[in-house]
Amino acid sequence: MWFVPFTAALAGCGAQAGGLLYFMGAGRLHTIEAEYTLAPGSLLILVDDLDERLTWGPARDRIAEELSKELLEHEAAEKIITPESVKRYRRTHPDFDELKCNQVGRLLGADQVLWLEVKAFYAEEEIHDTTHAASLSVTIRVIDPNERKDRHKVRLWPVNREGKPVAVQLTSNKVTSLRTKDAIAGELARQLAKDIAKLFYDHSFQDDED
Repeated sequence: MWFVPFTAALAGCGAQAGGLLYFMGAGRLHTIEAEYTLAPGSLLILVDDLDERLTWGPARDRIAEELSKELLEHEAAEKIITPESVKRYRRTHPDFDELKCNQVGRLLGADQVLWLEVKAFYAEEEIHDTTHAASLSVTIRVIDPNERKDRHKVRLWPVNREGKPVAVQLTSNKVTSLRTKDAIAGELARQLAKDIAKLFYDHSFQDDED
């Protein structure tokens, strides 16, 4: 009796074979390359909320803290200036919000700045719209704070002026299970941080599904 290897048997099955292999795990292990590699040195994560969309006070710090943890855990950043340093500088400098992100980066000794600008935030304990239970979106840019000769070289990534959009949403069931606004906003910050961090290190489709 002749036995045909399973993979060989699938070779002529076209799309059906591809789909089966994916669900068996082959597709999920495919590597997604980082969109940008952060430079060695000190990284400043700066979360700007110029239009005051973050109605939950700790949200800005929570985003920075979660993102710091993700980048360091996956070795996507060498050293990150602590969110506490940013908070301390913000408290002691009344003109902080008037400074440009590259100026803040220089003052805090950063080699690069990962600049997040909040575009939308919604997190409420009572669900009024199941299609929009909770959400958080930002645009991100990587900035060279020490480039002073050519302003066109200050923005390192992405090339478009608007920045890279990243958004996360929670289902109505998830919002209900979290119960409090603090927990809802915290989960949004955690998921946003994971999605942003993945832009800066190689990962698999399996990581995106987790």
